[in-house]
Amino acid sequence: GMQKDFGTPQFRSISQAASYILREEGVSSFWRGNTPNCLRVVPVYALKFGFNDTFKSMVKEPGQTKLTFTQLISSGTMAGLFQACITYPLELIRTRLTLGHAYGAEYKGIVDCTIRTFQQEGFLGFYKGITPTIWSGAPYVGLQMSCYEIYSRNLGKYIEENSKGGGKTLSKLTCGAISGITAQTITYPGDTIRRRMQTDGMCGRPQIYKGMIDCFNQIVRSEGHSALFRGWGTNCLRAIPGAGIQFLAYDTFK
Repeated sequence: GMQKDFGTPQFRSISQAASYILREEGVSSFWRGNTPNCLRVVPVYALKFGFNDTFKSMVKEPGQTKLTFTQLISSGTMAGLFQACITYPLELIRTRLTLGHAYGAEYKGIVDCTIRTFQQEGFLGFYKGITPTIWSGAPYVGLQMSCYEIYSRNLGKYIEENSKGGGKTLSKLTCGAISGITAQTITYPGDTIRRRMQTDGMCGRPQIYKGMIDCFNQIVRSEGHSALFRGWGTNCLRAIPGAGIQFLAYDTFK
């Protein structure tokens, strides 16, 4: 497996990890966990944008044309909270199918992972790690949504005015990508803790962490503060097209 022990990371760069995975596990392993991810994406994005629009209309004052940053971030954070609570079991299954192989937990697919999680950990097993998700995931959506709006008003307007053709598309892609990176950077430590807790106690193994704070303390104590940002660069590379396309699609089809 890639990493049997949380405390001893094997990879120092994206290229090193990619070459190891390709050599040891083949090309298909790059798409491990992609099916539940695709199933997760539809309700996650639909709920995120839908709830955000609902909360924005709730906080909007009569006659107000532009929401303040406080109104934007509160609307986005509430949207993230509601969306996370509804779709969290899908998030957990995706994480386990993606990372399970690295920790010696082999699942045959979505159904097998779901059944075994329920049998070994009960219904609450599907919500393992939800606390750090609420603490980091909800603010992530809040920051992403509000930053996109603020960037669009300033940077987006500048791009549109100074582009010869396709200015609106380039503006939306750029503002979406930068807002994704901004939100990702600020909330990334919570994302690290979430993944650790989601894989904790898989396949009936003893649990390492007593809770979110204990997980944070153990990571910092054994691996240092930098471990909280491990994988940040890869996530940002993924967020650039992901967030950009997501906001472009939303603004185009709404």
